[in-house]
This record gives sequence, structure tokens and C-alpha cells, in this order.
Amino acid sequence: MHPCLHIDEVIENIASHVEDNRTLTRLALVCRAFVEPATDALWAHLSGLEPLLSCLSSDLMGPSQRSYRALTIRAPPTLAGWARFRHYARKVKSLHIRPANLRKLQDNGGTTILAEHHPDGVLPNLKHLRWHEQWGSETLALAFMRPSLSTLTYVGNTTQALRTVMEHVRANLPQLNDFTCSYDSLYLPPDDSIVNEFSDTILALGNLTTFLYTSNVLRSDAVLHLSRIPHLTTLSVVLDSETHELWINPRSGGFCALTNLTLRVCPMEGGLSPCN
Repeated sequence: MHPCLHIDEVIENIASHVEDNRTLTRLALVCRAFVEPATDALWAHLSGLEPLLSCLSSDLMGPSQRSYRALTIRAPPTLAGWARFRHYARKVKSLHIRPANLRKLQDNGGTTILAEHHPDGVLPNLKHLRWHEQWGSETLALAFMRPSLSTLTYVGNTTQALRTVMEHVRANLPQLNDFTCSYDSLYLPPDDSIVNEFSDTILALGNLTTFLYTSNVLRSDAVLHLSRIPHLTTLSVVLDSETHELWINPRSGGFCALTNLTLRVCPMEGGLSPCN
């Protein structure tokens, strides 16, 4: 083997540039030096929970009573039963959950076991989470919203789910750098309680570099807080007549680091036209 391949950073760099999982699997079989770097890269980004759940023993997993297509955890694993799951869970840096993924784990017993009986954070090194809410999945979502997160994209569809998640973000994720949030207005018409939930959450976040939220307006104090975050570079929000004033009022703080801005303006008195 070439002497350069004895340098861990070289092999890690090679593995990080391989995007195809099949190739990463083959790379891990080349020689012992490639096993860990290739395996780390293979598990770094997951779309769905199925690969991790397959690490649990077959006697613990089975079809849901609600649907033979759905997967559930039949009983809480012992600490030893979590060993293989935890080994690979530590490698996961990014997770994307869609409704289709959640329907495969829709049995309430399964989600409760995963959320409450795992011995510690399910993905302790998770940095990036994209979660598209499925009815009743917010409890499971919280299990992945750990202090290690720097990026969170959350799409909700019920007032209760949004309230639960926003309370958790305020209490546990003050370090977030990139926060994108929205909800489906078809199922969840906007109201003052949602405005307050999102506004209160923004007031608890002081390290944002990116904030994207165009489902509803924010309170003026939340917009004012955003304007004073020193490293906020990317922003997408909805303005109304009150928050619009903050853009021309000197007390706003100036959005000193802003480089990318998208504004959508609600209909207002006085005929204000939408901003681009």
C-alpha cells in the first residue's frame, strides 16, 4: 500500500468525496485501513430510520398491528441489544425524515420505545436534521433534536406538534445556526398562537446565521431580535405593516451581516407592494 494511505486524513478525504453508497461499501472492503473511514462516510447521511432499525435483532422488530407495511419495535431492547444500533448511530451526522419514512414506523409503541427507551441521545453526533411532520410524530422528532444540532429544518402540520417542537427548541437548542421552519396552511390555518410560538422561539436563538420562515408573520420584537443577531447572513420572512417599519426605523439594529434576503409582504393598508 502506498505510504500516503497510512495517513488517516488522506483516506478520510477520499471517502468523503464518494457519493455512491455502493462504492463506499466496496471501498470498505479494500483493506483494513479503509474500513472505518468508508463506514463513517456510508452512515454520515441517512434518509429515513430503516438502516438503523435494521441493526436491532430480528426478534425485536416486526410488522405493526396497524399495517403489515409498517415497522415497529416489539419490546424495549436491553442495553446489550442497543449495542450495534449505537455503534452506527454515533456515525450519523445528517438525517432527513419524510412522511413516507414515518409511516413505516407509525405504530405508537415503536416510536415510544425508540424515543424513551434508548439509553441516551438516539443520534448523539447529529448535526443536521430535516423533519417533515407526520401526524403524531413530534415525540419521536424530539429524540433527535439534541444539543449537537447546528441545522434544523422542520415542517409541521398540527398546532400541537408545532407548539411541542418550538418549546423544545427554545429550551434545548439555543446554539442553532441554521433554522428553517414552515407548516402546511391547508391543515393549519395561521392564528395568533402560532405567531407567538415562532416569535418566542426566535427570541431564544442568538447564534443564527440562517433563518427561513415564510408561513406567517413574526411579532415585531422577534424581527427586532433578528436584526441584532451579529452573524445572521441569510433571512427569509413575512412582513406586515408593523414589522415593515423596522426596516426603515434606525432602532432596528441594521442586520449588519445580512447578505441574502427574501421578503414577502402581507396585504397592508396604504397599498404597500410585495418586496423582492
